[in-house]
Amino acid sequence: MSQKPTYEQLKNELEKSNTELRKFQRAINEIQELAKIGNWEWDLETQNLKWSDEVYRIFGFDPGSFEPSAEAFEGTIHPDDLKSFLKQREEMINEISEVCINHRIILTDGSIRHVQERTKLIVNDNNEACRVIGTVQDITERRQAEDALRDSERLIRSLIHATKDIVVFKDKDFIFRVMNQAMCQLVGKSENELAGKTDFDIFPKELADKYRNDDKKVIESGCALTIDEEVSTLDGIGYVSTTKAPVFNEGNECIGIVIIVRDITEQKKLQKEVLKIHKLESIGTLAGGIAHDFNNLLYVVMGNISIARDGLNLELETSESLKEAEQACIKAKELTARLITFSKGGDPVKKMMPINGLLKDMVVSILSESNITPKISITDAIINVNIDEGQIKQVVRNIVVNAKEAMDNNGQLTVSCENVDIAEKGYLTLNQGEYIKISFEDQGCGISKENLEKIFDPYFSTKDMGADKGQGLGLTVSHSIIQKHGGLITVESEPQIGSTFSVYLPAFLVKEPDFQKSEEKPAAQKPAIGTRKILLMDDEKAIRKFLGKVINRLGYDVETCIEGKEAVEIYTKAMESKEPFDVAILDLTNKIGMGGQATMKRLLEIDPGVKGIIITGYSDDPVVANFRAYGFSGFVIKPTTRDELSKVINEVLSKNQ
Repeated sequence: MSQKPTYEQLKNELEKSNTELRKFQRAINEIQELAKIGNWEWDLETQNLKWSDEVYRIFGFDPGSFEPSAEAFEGTIHPDDLKSFLKQREEMINEISEVCINHRIILTDGSIRHVQERTKLIVNDNNEACRVIGTVQDITERRQAEDALRDSERLIRSLIHATKDIVVFKDKDFIFRVMNQAMCQLVGKSENELAGKTDFDIFPKELADKYRNDDKKVIESGCALTIDEEVSTLDGIGYVSTTKAPVFNEGNECIGIVIIVRDITEQKKLQKEVLKIHKLESIGTLAGGIAHDFNNLLYVVMGNISIARDGLNLELETSESLKEAEQACIKAKELTARLITFSKGGDPVKKMMPINGLLKDMVVSILSESNITPKISITDAIINVNIDEGQIKQVVRNIVVNAKEAMDNNGQLTVSCENVDIAEKGYLTLNQGEYIKISFEDQGCGISKENLEKIFDPYFSTKDMGADKGQGLGLTVSHSIIQKHGGLITVESEPQIGSTFSVYLPAFLVKEPDFQKSEEKPAAQKPAIGTRKILLMDDEKAIRKFLGKVINRLGYDVETCIEGKEAVEIYTKAMESKEPFDVAILDLTNKIGMGGQATMKRLLEIDPGVKGIIITGYSDDPVVANFRAYGFSGFVIKPTTRDELSKVINEVLSKNQ
């Protein structure tokens, strides 16, 4: 029979149990403090409320100076959350259920914390509610992190929805999880309709297979993929650049793929435009060089024909043949002038002027003998432009004549003009600034897509070539002219509907050359009587020989030289010998040595009264248009006739006599 424990033994056991209980309670308190979770118990019969130490800490109360009660607890709840809290607690008691309630509390220092309460109703043997137990956890940091995450998600969604690019995220199973409005608009579905779908639910199988294969490459390789491709759009052919990049988690595991699709149609157009400009510049350089050399040869041919007609007693038939040959040379001269305009040598000589009158007069004049009705829409508010009047007239003529032929002399040509402000650099090849936009809209046969990109190419034409149809240079020259004006010419066309040519011209002042003739000094004394002396400078032997012969026949003594340095030496010696030259005819664009402009500047330093005449094949050169600003007294454009040369020399000699 076992012995009953003694009092001392029972006492020791009790003290030991109490010690273990206190240790356990301390451990619970430490765990609750670490987790920021407290527990409480509310006796519904006595209304007695018990809090653990952590509950006091969460609510900011001192356990020794605060007696918890239902009323005191409700007083800590944020006013905006109290009604919802009481309603949920009542439902819990009535329905004998467990609830989880999130609400805010206000601490004694006025700060606000977020807490989460989990409560459970306890019933007695009669199934009557007798008490409520629960936990309360401070979730302020978690709530702040969740709010920050939601703010970040909202920001990201705002960013992807704001961009015009298509943005999509697919998980590793190729299922759509995130997409922006641009994607929704593309396929005509909402975000909810797209979420959870795959490419095979949205696109034709052929496209879906392609997209799936590309996605697999990205996920399997872990590397981004960029694809530029041509696509069909409502406006015709467009171009997109698609970038697909893998997305990794913290464990470096690929969890999906992000896709960005950007419309690069305008960029492609810009690249093509720049390529076209480079190609035209290269061709232009070649054309200019050939045209210049051809002009010189043509000059010799024309001049010798003119000498032959005047110097020989020819039969009528022979004389007429020479006349026809001379006229053919004049037409050839017009062609070389267009080639020179197309080349770099044909720089515009600009002046500020209104465009209104020029457009109206040109369009009405060109269409006057056709059945085409001009519809001109130009307001007086159009700002002035800085242009070479002759060159812009050539552009207008080329475009209107093209429209006239495309409409077969029937229909309506609408010409409009508006001010436009290019706010940012990047609109094709235009810089930022103010422009006027001139549009020519015809109702002609239109231009096919395959021909549209070639429309400005030299000698390209959709018409039968011939004397009455031009040489296929009209639009090429127009493109070159507008480019040199710092502008842009574009074309939009649809077969059987018509074409619209748009010309952009900048509206800003261009500074005139500041080189002026030196201060007037007493001119060198010229012989009052006797034969006039002319100095001729040209690097082409044939031209020197021919022009020397022509000048002799006009009654002048002539001395020739090849380049500027030699011309200055000859001119200086003549002055020193008291037999100065009356006129110096200088080639503007010498290939050998110093050219006419630099030579004239040197001659003015030697003789401020020198009378210089420019001779050049580049009629559009700024020096020609402003010859007096560079010290010249006149100019001659190659090729020229004997009479034209004689007229210029006489005019120059007659001044200041």
